[in-house]
Amino acid sequence: MSIQFQRVGFLFLLLLMVLPGCKPAGARHIDRRTFAMTVPEGWTEDKNDSMYDANGFVMFENKDSCLFIVFVTRKTKAVTVDTIVEKQRQAYLKKMTDTKAGAFVQWSRYKGKGLRLVGKVNGAVPFDNRIFAFENGTNVCSIVEAATPDDFNKYGRDYDQIRQSFVLK
Repeated sequence: MSIQFQRVGFLFLLLLMVLPGCKPAGARHIDRRTFAMTVPEGWTEDKNDSMYDANGFVMFENKDSCLFIVFVTRKTKAVTVDTIVEKQRQAYLKKMTDTKAGAFVQWSRYKGKGLRLVGKVNGAVPFDNRIFAFENGTNVCSIVEAATPDDFNKYGRDYDQIRQSFVLK
């Protein structure tokens, strides 16, 4: 086998490994009626939550403080991007102190309304909540990413993997 042929084969394999959408070892792809995404290795789906609905309200978490929530529902006059972000803002502010807020308008490939709340949960534990809501057709979707600042740094690639793979149907 020639060196040139081996080099081409190696480059082809390397290309396959870095293509966007490639699933790292240990990750698993889920495909629901309302959304699809890749769940990083070590993350679990909390099916015991009282609000759990495989197509409407799902929480994924890892062994540390990281949390990823997907909420999908039909858009109505009462359920909009603005009302969802505001209700979540109010709920988190009740649990947090020393809170700083900032806005953003894009999460992954989606444009919408985002709010980042950084503060302390129960006055002690530093926490970073990223709330984002957007519309897609007749659906409205809310995404929450939450973790301690240290865990956001430690698991940044996991959150990137989720963002790059997430699709609202």
